[in-house]
Amino acid sequence: MNNFRQRLEGLMGKMVIAIIVMTCINFVLVGIRYQQSRTKLDKAVASFEQSGLLPEVALASLDGKDSKQPEVVRPYAELLNQLEAKCIEPRTELMGISRALTKHERKQQQEVTYLEGLQELMSDVESGFEKFPATCMEAYSYHVQASQQ
Repeated sequence: MNNFRQRLEGLMGKMVIAIIVMTCINFVLVGIRYQQSRTKLDKAVASFEQSGLLPEVALASLDGKDSKQPEVVRPYAELLNQLEAKCIEPRTELMGISRALTKHERKQQQEVTYLEGLQELMSDVESGFEKFPATCMEAYSYHVQASQQ
């Protein structure tokens, strides 16, 4: 009986170590994915900033809307304003994050507009964080990770 107990305790110790190792590996992988997303976003934002367009105008144009009409652009601007108040990222980065989220949803065979991508990002931010301002890139990373499980 004592021998069995020693084996069981040894096995439990090994399982605890395995769980700790797996958690560490998962943490590293999430960090790597975040950094890769961050690098892509930085390149996209730099390219966009050279164009001189306002983020809300660009998103409305990408949705095929008449971006010269203020009432058409207003919903995009309002969502970006709300996100800007809750996130540490500047407006152009928030546009990039919402574009990435929209493209991800489209790869999942969902028909999503860029306005809906902004709404989804806002929903993720509001449900995913208790304190603001938050790192909204994390909300995007969690969204993508959750959809792949």
